[in-house]
Amino acid sequence: MHILVVTQDFPPDVGGTQTYAAEVARGLARHGHRISVVCPDRPDAPPHDNEFAAAGVHTIRVASNQDTFPIKAVPAVRRLMAEATVDVAFAVAWPSALALLMAGVRRHHIPIALAAHGRELLLEPVRVPGGQAVYNALRRRIVRSADLLLPVSRYTASLLVPFGVLAMQIQIVNNGTDPSVFFPVDTAECAALRAKLGLPDGPLILTVSRLVGRKGVNTVLEAFPGVLCTHPRASYVVAGDGPDRDALVALASRLGISERVHFLGRIPYAELRTLYSAADVFVLPAREARPDVEGFGIVFLEANACATPVIGADTGGIPDAIEHGHTGLLIPPDDAAALGKALSGLLADPERAAAMGAAGRKRVVDAFNWQCAADHIEARLSHL
Repeated sequence: MHILVVTQDFPPDVGGTQTYAAEVARGLARHGHRISVVCPDRPDAPPHDNEFAAAGVHTIRVASNQDTFPIKAVPAVRRLMAEATVDVAFAVAWPSALALLMAGVRRHHIPIALAAHGRELLLEPVRVPGGQAVYNALRRRIVRSADLLLPVSRYTASLLVPFGVLAMQIQIVNNGTDPSVFFPVDTAECAALRAKLGLPDGPLILTVSRLVGRKGVNTVLEAFPGVLCTHPRASYVVAGDGPDRDALVALASRLGISERVHFLGRIPYAELRTLYSAADVFVLPAREARPDVEGFGIVFLEANACATPVIGADTGGIPDAIEHGHTGLLIPPDDAAALGKALSGLLADPERAAAMGAAGRKRVVDAFNWQCAADHIEARLSHL
């Protein structure tokens, strides 16, 4: 098949949807399909495009930002359809599907598949009177126009129901990660990274996240004094940056735990697997704060792939990312007491924690990796 992928989220831009688009495109190419990706242009795109070309993915860059991409991508889509037969069009999010409809894929009888992640289905960005109603109507029309909807979790699938789509149009395909990129690192390398980052010995609790309110880092800080009562040598390490950093640093100070909390800022991607491996437990108790929701939670798979057990809040798509009691634990959102109990319990039972980490690694290798996701998507596209 010649599969046309249209996405406003693509490397070198960074994020979960960008990773999804890139990995699915590469995975589909491995099946021998011809993959053409229409995506925004960026000054640092050429090295990435060379790598995609080597993987069998042809990129067509459009000068645009995220907001203007659906309109500016239309000529590129039309040119591609004029030059070659397209068998299936795949929009990575609903705004990108607008480009497909405006370019006339329906007149060419090309079926449309549409991925769904979460936030884009809830966002209300228009502030002019009556504008949001028009935006909602357009989004609803585009979502309903798709022949196939591919939500990344059961939660995201539930967000599609109010759009009035048929159940037979919805096929859940969970996100994944790459177990050849994220894998357990030996203790010597972990110790070297801890020394480089100035982290003390003792149990290490880790969060990797953008520092915004909905990620729930404040809940971890509120739970941490209780953890220190039973594990006084424990440290809490936060990797990432964002607008809430100063407020979180101030909260740690008010709680009297600053000496045991380490805000590292952004960590180089190449060091992430070592940091995950060095951690005794990974935690991210994200809360639902619509329209900002956790549609899945790829970081849980990354940590699991490094054989680290995980703890997350029972919200959004996180229950698809964590198999409760097997690869990690789910706790109620905004419940510092429950989180403290879960953290202390895993630190006190290293055999159970190790078993969860091993189970998490096996789950990623067996089923929750990007090639499996691409395989599932390919099977569904082939039936359109």
